[in-house]
Amino acid sequence: MKIESGQRREFRYDTPNWSHFGFGEGWEFGRCNRCLDHVSSTKTAGPDAVNCWKVLVFADAVTNFDEVTRYLVERAEEEKEIVGKWQRGRGVLAVVYATSEIRRDELKTSIYHDLKKRGLLKKSFLPYRRGCRQFERYLGPWRSWEAGKGVGPSLQDSLEASDMSEE
Repeated sequence: MKIESGQRREFRYDTPNWSHFGFGEGWEFGRCNRCLDHVSSTKTAGPDAVNCWKVLVFADAVTNFDEVTRYLVERAEEEKEIVGKWQRGRGVLAVVYATSEIRRDELKTSIYHDLKKRGLLKKSFLPYRRGCRQFERYLGPWRSWEAGKGVGPSLQDSLEASDMSEE
């Protein structure tokens, strides 16, 4: 399912590899496709990549991944700006998105404390990252991304086989 820029979507929907959740008020849908198009055509990090933050919850860091995904969906029902996804079938990763470092840190801290309080967290931290991991090959390490900078071979060629465009 390709979501066009600005298009509203259902609270929950599935694509071949991911289960998506949340309305993400303030999150512009179609931004992943726009980001992919920008990086592919300019070989630089655009503002969508630079301002895309992901709080990550790996299955090996929690005691019950299904309970974590239930918690995230319930939280997104209460906080309309939350949007995220988890891997279908494999159940190894859940992602919650933010468009600023401040919001990333708020989500990371509150999700960590909620999961810890519920006895669902085995690790002492929740990792985060910027943008899509596949972009690092072309833009360098995500910590050093700056809007308008980065060079590399054709990104589109390497991503055609991935599921990036379905985000």
